[in-house]
Amino acid sequence: MMKNLVIAGYSGYNSLEKVENFIESFLKVKLPHDEIIICFSGEETEINAYLDKHLIKQVKLEDVSESKYVTRFKWFSEVIDTEVYDKVLCADIRDVVFQYNPFTWMFDFKKRPLLVCDEGMKHKDEPWNQRMMQCAFPDLHDEMMNLNVFNVGVLGGDAYDVKYMCKRVFERSLTAPFIDVSGGEKLEIVPDQVAFSILVNLESPNKQNQHLSNNDSWCLTCASVEYSTRDVKVVGGKICNKQGQEYCLVHQYDRWKNAIGLNYDFKTQKFSIQSEEFFKISFECGKHKTLETINTSRVSLVKL
Repeated sequence: MMKNLVIAGYSGYNSLEKVENFIESFLKVKLPHDEIIICFSGEETEINAYLDKHLIKQVKLEDVSESKYVTRFKWFSEVIDTEVYDKVLCADIRDVVFQYNPFTWMFDFKKRPLLVCDEGMKHKDEPWNQRMMQCAFPDLHDEMMNLNVFNVGVLGGDAYDVKYMCKRVFERSLTAPFIDVSGGEKLEIVPDQVAFSILVNLESPNKQNQHLSNNDSWCLTCASVEYSTRDVKVVGGKICNKQGQEYCLVHQYDRWKNAIGLNYDFKTQKFSIQSEEFFKISFECGKHKTLETINTSRVSLVKL
């Protein structure tokens, strides 16, 4: 029987808080035929001892890009073995947690080979993605402005398709510069997400990709809520969409920690604010923000 794989990676991390919510939440939903592989570069730290303790396979690799965001896609494309694994999930290790098993979700709801996270906003409406597109791929900037942003931090589906998309993201990202100085000061360019958005919007067959937004139950992309659904519910410590369906994955939850005091406890697998586990989070529309105001939001909390 073929197995399923969760794969993630990091470079330069040395503290458990960077990885333990991801690891602990997955171990709580893991099924017998699921495996997890963590790719890393650099010196071994307490993270490696922690992963050893949990019998998690680790693969030490070399950085192959000037950008710390890009190397991992090369790693994933090399490590994913399509002869061994049926379904694969690639995810950011620092800011993704599991609320239930992603492969169970795929069994119930997957309709196409590749699951891609649609942030529900156009590039022209969100300043960070707009700036990255302009810096990384200026020739496609105008064409991409009216097309949606796709988040590369969570990518799942059939092993072959995930592996191939990771390879394409890496190769496309290598064609972009990693530093921009046009504004008078150095700006680090993060090309992987805009490269992914180009691939999904312009270069991938429509029948290959299943577009999943914050309206669906696959993955909540927290930073895009104010541009898309505008609110979410927390029911019994589980983050749910407007229909009350529990999200399988929650991405970028740490961005709400400082903004609204959201806390995640991997021991209970619950989200809360001041110990409250039943509430609705509502944001004002985030469209037309500037880069200077991108992390400021007007938000309200209502108990359920």
